[in-house]
Amino acid sequence: MTKRPSSFSLGSLSPTLAKESCTEPDFTSNDEMSDITLIVEGKKLFTNRAFLIGMSPVFERMFCSDFKEKDLSELPLPGKKFDDVHELLKVVHPRILKDLTGEICLKIFPLAEEYQMYRLKKRCEALLSETLKGEKVGTDICLQILNLSEKYGLLNLWKSALKSCSRQIYFHMQYSEHFKNLSEKTAIVLEVFMKK
Repeated sequence: MTKRPSSFSLGSLSPTLAKESCTEPDFTSNDEMSDITLIVEGKKLFTNRAFLIGMSPVFERMFCSDFKEKDLSELPLPGKKFDDVHELLKVVHPRILKDLTGEICLKIFPLAEEYQMYRLKKRCEALLSETLKGEKVGTDICLQILNLSEKYGLLNLWKSALKSCSRQIYFHMQYSEHFKNLSEKTAIVLEVFMKK
C-alpha cells in the first residue's frame, strides 16, 4: 500500500497558477491552447479544434474527415459577422457560458443553424418565445423574431411573434427596416391579424 503525501492540499497551489488556470478565453489573443484561427471579416478569433469539434458536428466533419480544412491553421468564415461568431464562442465555451438574451439569440441563431447546434437552437427558440410574452416587446425585436422564425421554419415561434407584432402600432411598424424584410405572405397575414 502506497502512502500519499500528507502535505498536499489545494491550498498549496501557487496563487499565480490558480489565477492563470481560471482565466476565461476572450478568443482575440493567441494562447497556448489555440491551434486554429478563425478569420471573420478580416479579424482573427483564436480557438481550439477540440472545442469546435465538441460544439458542432459540422466542425467535427471538417476537422476529422478528409476535408481541406483538416490541416489548416487559419479557417476563413466568409459571409459571417465577427461579432456574431465571437458571441457564439462566448455562449458555448464551457469556461464562459455567457447568458443568452433575446438580442444574442437573434445574432447567433443563424450560426447555430448552419453549424447544426441543435441544443443551442432550442435554447434560443425558448428564450425568444419567452421574450415575446413580455408586455414591452419592442417593434424591432418583434419583427426580427418574426423574420427569423419564418426563415428557419419555427412555426410555433412564428405564431407567437405574429400575435405579438399584431399588438404593435402598424403605422410605426411599416417604417422599420425589419418590416421591409418580411415575406409577402407574412406581411399579409400580419396586416389581417392587426385588423382583428
